[in-house]
Amino acid sequence: MPKRTAEKNIIHSRFVLMIILIAIPFLGLGLWSKFTISNKVVERQKTLLKANRVNIETFFEVIGNSVSVLARVDSVKVNNTQITKDLDIFMEEWQDSGLIGGIVLVDEEGQVDFNSNILGVPDIGMSLADRDYFTWAKNLGKEGDYFVGRAVVSRLGGSKGQIIIPVASPVLKNGKFSGVMVAAVKLDTLNKRFLGLMDISNSTKVYLVNVEGAVIYSNDSLEKVGKNIEELEGNLKNVRYTTKEGIICGGGNITAFSPVDLGDRKWLLIMSSLSNEIDSCLSRRS
Repeated sequence: MPKRTAEKNIIHSRFVLMIILIAIPFLGLGLWSKFTISNKVVERQKTLLKANRVNIETFFEVIGNSVSVLARVDSVKVNNTQITKDLDIFMEEWQDSGLIGGIVLVDEEGQVDFNSNILGVPDIGMSLADRDYFTWAKNLGKEGDYFVGRAVVSRLGGSKGQIIIPVASPVLKNGKFSGVMVAAVKLDTLNKRFLGLMDISNSTKVYLVNVEGAVIYSNDSLEKVGKNIEELEGNLKNVRYTTKEGIICGGGNITAFSPVDLGDRKWLLIMSSLSNEIDSCLSRRS
């Protein structure tokens, strides 16, 4: 090989090596940047989940305690005409929130005796003896306790025909069960208030799952509401029985989940996004 050609090859090799040595840190920086972005996504999902979980838990604690206090007022204990006024005051206090459809006092047989609601029209006489909260209150409830019931279609009052979450507290007279105080939380309003702003990309899917595993909120599709979480796509079914918050990464998705503690019941809040879409979205924002 001629000397000049050999020198050219050496120079070329050194040049290629120099380019590689320069490129490696930039490639590493790119990989690190992508890792950092994904890590930011995970942290943001965890932050949003925790904030909304705490909001939901706090709301039900406040409404539960309010209902339990109302179940113990003197008018309820002696069944006098002051009951209607006390129920109306309760509704006035919650009116601006838009979250409460009504409140009823049910007797020991499960029949609605008193009712105050957002329509201002008494609606009594309906039996609610088949509801889970009535069974709980009659057999297990203690004075001062409250119970978050299963999502049901309301049968009466201002929330009639709508899906509600009942919050109930037993009424005891002389230590004996004599009825139930029940407030109707409007599920649609609850979801909009606490879950409507959780999207961090176009692909973000947010689900609220009840203790039975049924989806009671989905920002993705109304058709998924009512379905069991195990029927849904992806790795969502893997978090069905979780008792702790966590993150699952896989299949191009970043899925964060957190149990929502409602006392005797636990819901599950889930947030899932396509990791590649989040990366591009966050890149544009930065």
